[in-house]
Amino acid sequence: MENATRNITKIILQYDTGVPGIVIIGLFIIMAGSITMLYVTRKDYSSFFRNMSLSVLMGYASFILCATLLFREKTACARCYMIPFASYDDLYYKMIAEILLNVLFFIPIGFLIAAAVKQKGFHFVLCTGCMFSLAIETAQLLCHRGICNIDDVFHNTLGCAIGYVVYRLCKSIQKIFTKRNIILSD
Repeated sequence: MENATRNITKIILQYDTGVPGIVIIGLFIIMAGSITMLYVTRKDYSSFFRNMSLSVLMGYASFILCATLLFREKTACARCYMIPFASYDDLYYKMIAEILLNVLFFIPIGFLIAAAVKQKGFHFVLCTGCMFSLAIETAQLLCHRGICNIDDVFHNTLGCAIGYVVYRLCKSIQKIFTKRNIILSD
């Protein structure tokens, strides 16, 4: 276990993000501590599942922030594209891959928000995902890291919507199997 921790720390510190390595390691320690704390204080399975979903959501959101902000090169000036769907004018394989990655990266966000927050519906998940994406794009603009693109907000929000639908499908399948087990056990 000690070797694995040392290797992970070495990998994290290899990136020159402009953020001190101790801050990044501290964030990972806080995340691991919160997951452990949630596990220790669980009362029932459903709240445990929501708490774990919230912890995984925090960790995944941290990963997204690192990938979109911290691990990007700082540019001399801000780059911003605010014309909706302008990137669709000249679609090529790299642009299609970027669009798919934007959607795919936010599917877990939509799924985890739906799993972590009890009794919240589609609109809450959609608005939360959109606000998170908008915050990332704004930070990219202000920090001169990456390209602030309104299309990314749309694609990320679409990914959240897909994640919510996947969550609802999983819940429906779970109910069917739970109902079937009750019938079979009688």
